[in-house]
Amino acid sequence: MSVDDDDPASTRVRSDAESTMERPGWKVTTRGSLELTGDADSFHLRIELTALHEDRVVFNRVWDDRVRREWA
Repeated sequence: MSVDDDDPASTRVRSDAESTMERPGWKVTTRGSLELTGDADSFHLRIELTALHEDRVVFNRVWDDRVRREWA
């Protein structure tokens, strides 16, 4: 998390996670990241999800969304 002392709208939060499940001859991993930022008008959300099977990417998707700052 970071924020400029003189600009609360500059707040940036990031979280990363990874999970692996493995058995003999079988291994799957998921990796995800979430980033939340804001400006004077909106909150911005970016989520990325990657799935791997035996260390090979089998799925990857990124979501980018914006939520207007109506009451915050």
